[in-house]
Amino acid sequence: MAIIDKDLFRRIEHELYNYQRNVQKINERRTNILYGTPYPSEGRNKGRISDPTSARGVRLADLGESEEAKWVECISAALRAMPRELKALVKYTYFDGHKWWQVADKIHISPSLYYAWRENAVLQVVLAATQAGLIAPVKFQEKNTG
Repeated sequence: MAIIDKDLFRRIEHELYNYQRNVQKINERRTNILYGTPYPSEGRNKGRISDPTSARGVRLADLGESEEAKWVECISAALRAMPRELKALVKYTYFDGHKWWQVADKIHISPSLYYAWRENAVLQVVLAATQAGLIAPVKFQEKNTG
């Protein structure tokens, strides 16, 4: 029996698989906000004095509050807290797209240890996501050992 349910596990893995793409999208949006041309409404605002700098600040704040950005920060925080071995597993599995046996071979671990570490990495992201308010607190189940 798993510690967390399959749906949550899949959701976290989905976020891990999309992490690098989401980081790139957020960075592109941030660059576009900072260095792109202002929105038409930022230039003229029906007789009011426009403030493109504050408008960009508001857009940057909105970007930082998006769910996508929150997941990126959450996964970044979980990665910072992970030991080097788990970071390698996450990189090879979720970022580079290697199969489990390739990852196990690269980091010199057994298949059972690969799956235990993968579950541990996902659990660390679950804890970070719970702390960030992205998911409801998880009621952990006892793992059957026999």
